[in-house]
Amino acid sequence: MPHKIKVLVIFVLVVGVILRFVNIDNKIFNWDEVRSFYRLSGYVREEVIQQMFTGDIITPQDIQKYQTLSPEKKLDDAVYALSNNPEHPPLFYLMARFWMHLFGTPFSVRVLAVILGLLSLLPLYWLCCELFTTPLVGWVELALFSISPYQILLSQAAREYSLWTLMTIVSSAMLLYSLRTRKTISWIAYTLSIIGGLYSHLFFAITLFGQAIYTGITENWGWSKKIRAYLFTLLTATIAFLPWIIVIFTNYGRFEEVTAWTREFESGFQ
Repeated sequence: MPHKIKVLVIFVLVVGVILRFVNIDNKIFNWDEVRSFYRLSGYVREEVIQQMFTGDIITPQDIQKYQTLSPEKKLDDAVYALSNNPEHPPLFYLMARFWMHLFGTPFSVRVLAVILGLLSLLPLYWLCCELFTTPLVGWVELALFSISPYQILLSQAAREYSLWTLMTIVSSAMLLYSLRTRKTISWIAYTLSIIGGLYSHLFFAITLFGQAIYTGITENWGWSKKIRAYLFTLLTATIAFLPWIIVIFTNYGRFEEVTAWTREFESGFQ
């Protein structure tokens, strides 16, 4: 690949990194981020409403209580608060809680999201090489991904989306590598990646569906060793995700309540 193209891509990558960090500490938290903070801090919605809306004047200090970690709320409180909203698997939020222990501010969680987004670049290049067997496609995709406004926006949110993106890319690259090499260690790594994906976002199941279709087509829907290895991997990941499946069904009424908007949403397309 021409040296000039590499230099251009590296320049675009640097621009993408800068755009992700610019003004990140001055942007107002959106409502979803606020809810994320009080959950990972160990508070549930009803508790926040009961303590906040008492008829007294609410000060910034009152609000910040629910945006940072406090000694009165332990890890088990955070796990309970997260399980009370089972539509969001807990992996990112537990990582964010640990991150806040290290750095102390809610803005640091945005930095964690940015880092996870940047970590997607390496497996993205690998995925392109697995798909197209040419480095040029990987370099071009790195440039497009790094300056994508959508990816930049997701990376700046203190939410699980950058981790979900990372796990989607890693699992897809690992699947291709496992099908190509048939190494046991690669299938183990693929299993870990899809477990991480499932604990990142429930919509990762859509990725798994696509990967299953791809695997079946490439193996002509036969009962080959690759198919057996893939099914065993899928079974292992499902068993590992079983605790959160139990959480979902245990709190199914709450799950129905908080996801009702998805059934009420109307597309502009007729």
